[in-house]
Amino acid sequence: MNKKILILIASVTFNFLALSLVVGQEYITWTKDDSLNLQIVEQAFANVISLDGDSSVLARWQRADVADQLWQYYLENLKSQSGERALFNSFASSLRNLDYHKIIDRYQQLSINGQFWRSIYLFYRKSLWKSKSRPESIIAFTQELDKLNGPLQISQIHYDIGFTAHKSCDLALAQRHYEKFLEISTDLNGFEKERMRAESELHAIAALDIGHKMPDFTAVDIDAKPVRSSDYLGKVMIVHFWATWCKPCRKEHPKLQKLIERYGSDQLQIIGISLDKNIASLREYIEQKDISWPQVHASAGRNDRLVRLINGMSLPTYYVVDREGIIRFNFHSRERGEDFVTAVEDLVDSKN
Repeated sequence: MNKKILILIASVTFNFLALSLVVGQEYITWTKDDSLNLQIVEQAFANVISLDGDSSVLARWQRADVADQLWQYYLENLKSQSGERALFNSFASSLRNLDYHKIIDRYQQLSINGQFWRSIYLFYRKSLWKSKSRPESIIAFTQELDKLNGPLQISQIHYDIGFTAHKSCDLALAQRHYEKFLEISTDLNGFEKERMRAESELHAIAALDIGHKMPDFTAVDIDAKPVRSSDYLGKVMIVHFWATWCKPCRKEHPKLQKLIERYGSDQLQIIGISLDKNIASLREYIEQKDISWPQVHASAGRNDRLVRLINGMSLPTYYVVDREGIIRFNFHSRERGEDFVTAVEDLVDSKN
């Protein structure tokens, strides 16, 4: 056999054995004291956290090893406090390791309920969204719904089907599940943000789809000047929800600059609605980037009246409105792969 090949095989074998030894050193030793085991569980996860940012093979093996040991400990200690924490930290370790399929497989073996179910289920949900297509996720959520009977669990699943369907532009399915979620979750605690989003997106489905008239709105910009959408009838208008901390928003600002430079304010009007909490940071960014169009400060973030009226929950969100005030591009347009710049160019250049 070629000498170089022999050396390569020896090197790979040595590295494999060395790696196995290192991983083996992470073996967790348990005690008969649940409170002490709880501390051991937390320390094991702290070791996983210390590997954040390390994508080496060794780090992946170490994270996976801790996740597997915590999972096994949970199976042997189902009802203990340390066992439940071990399950949570096992899934958190697998998520950090991008082991989505492991989380999905293990979640499907569980029989838990209540708020503890919800905290574990959120790992499962994220793993589905990260590893499956939206239609596949909806199928998995629907299968889960068929197995559950508690109002907390059923509410959560209805919301997630609605949310995923909305992202997939299946508005009828989204509407059906959002409405069911709102009906069931009325008296449940812990769903405040979900209820707010479901209500906003149901409003968007009903009033903010392509071909609908943009709702009239009045606000005040950061220079205390009134901003009225009705003042811009006769121009193409972009309503842009964004924030300085939103990286995709910052990346797309040059596109807006080029559009306003190309068409001018006599043909095109941009209204920025910022979800920044700190108005000083907003002013600094606007000055630095020489942004000329009006900026409304939605200081209450996603709770802001204007954000909820026009469904600006996700950032960045664009609405492109024609000269008659009709919506021609919205958040679903982007989900379908369309570009807001093209929509603006088509409307302005058409002169209609």
